[in-house]
Formats: sequence, C-alpha cells, structure tokens
Amino acid sequence: MAETEVGEYVVQAHARYVPDAGKWQPILCMMRLRGDPEASNSQTFNYLPALFDVETDALLYCFTKGKALARGEVIGLTI
Repeated sequence: MAETEVGEYVVQAHARYVPDAGKWQPILCMMRLRGDPEASNSQTFNYLPALFDVETDALLYCFTKGKALARGEVIGLTI
C-alpha cells in the first residue's frame, strides 16, 4: 500500500493479484481529512476495471484516478 495527500483527501493505492488473469487489479481508497463531519469519511473502489502486468502500474493508476477524484475532474462520480 502507498498513500499521498491531495487537498482534503488521503489517496491510498493498493493492488491485488488476480491469479486467473495473471495480472494486478488496482484498489483505490479515498479518505476525507477535512470537510463536513456528517459526510462519510472514506470510500473504497474495489473493482476498478483495469488490470496490469506489474503491481507498480496498478498503484500508479490508483494515484492518477484518486488525484482526479480529489480535484473533481471525474464527471458523474463524487466522493
């Protein structure tokens, strides 16, 4: 697992090996550091549709998606 802080969020990147596919699947977790205390403070995206040959590519994908989410650049999806 690796993580970075982006704005009011912590972006955590994980990857799990999928033996049947022989590839790595990214798992993204977003945690809110600040903001509305009544709102949920974390959300995990377990089934991202991408698969990668190496774990580091899966982690990089998580960080790219997480940073875009934190900046509000993903249309139709909020955290």
